[in-house]
Amino acid sequence: MPSLPQALRQLADQAGRSSFNLVLIDINMPVMNGFEVLDKIRSSPALKYTPTVIMSTSDNPDQVEAAYKKGANSYIKKPISFGGYNELIKAIETCFLRVIKY
Repeated sequence: MPSLPQALRQLADQAGRSSFNLVLIDINMPVMNGFEVLDKIRSSPALKYTPTVIMSTSDNPDQVEAAYKKGANSYIKKPISFGGYNELIKAIETCFLRVIKY
């Protein structure tokens, strides 16, 4: 598995060739935390407009506010059940991945 800085380079390299519909970032990661990753994404010309969702086990209001101030498109508290993850996937699909035709 690539280190996080390497993964960011790969993400930026791919952004020039194809567009990403969404990047999911966990707050608690080794090497860099989710806020640091979000900062890198928002400072990258190739990635700065990519929709980005922060995920965490915490719903601390200060943490949520910090995520939005750094440019997150959404902040989601991780579900505690398998069914909760299924609902989360459906919500992410609806909000970020589905094209609505009028």
